[in-house]
Amino acid sequence: MDDALVEEACVVGQDLPQPLALVRLTRGLAADKVTLGRLQVLFESVNETLPATERLGCLVIVKSAWDIAGGFRTPTLKLRRNVVEATYHRHFQYCWSAARVLFWRRVTHERHLASAFGY
Repeated sequence: MDDALVEEACVVGQDLPQPLALVRLTRGLAADKVTLGRLQVLFESVNETLPATERLGCLVIVKSAWDIAGGFRTPTLKLRRNVVEATYHRHFQYCWSAARVLFWRRVTHERHLASAFGY
C-alpha cells in the first residue's frame, strides 16, 4: 500500500474469507474525519485493482507502534508478522465483517474496535 497516509501496513488473513490490512498512519497525521474519508477512498481504490479473491475485507488503523521494544520488529527492523497476527488475531473476524475502515483504540486498558466514522 503506497500512499502518504500510511506509514506501514501488514496484510493478514489467516482463517478469514478475505485478507485485511492493519495500517499505521503517517507520523503526525490525525485520525480525523477527513483522513478517515481519504483512507476509505484508498481502501476502495486498492480493492478495485485486486482480483476478487485477493480484495481486502477491511482496513484497520492501528495506533500502537510496531517497534523493537514492543517485540514487533527484529533487531534488523524486519516486521514480525507472527507477533502482529498474535496481537490482533482475536478481532480479525469482527474487523473483516465490517468491510470498511476501522480504528483500533485503547480504552481503560482494554482494546476494542470502533467504527472509524462513529469515533
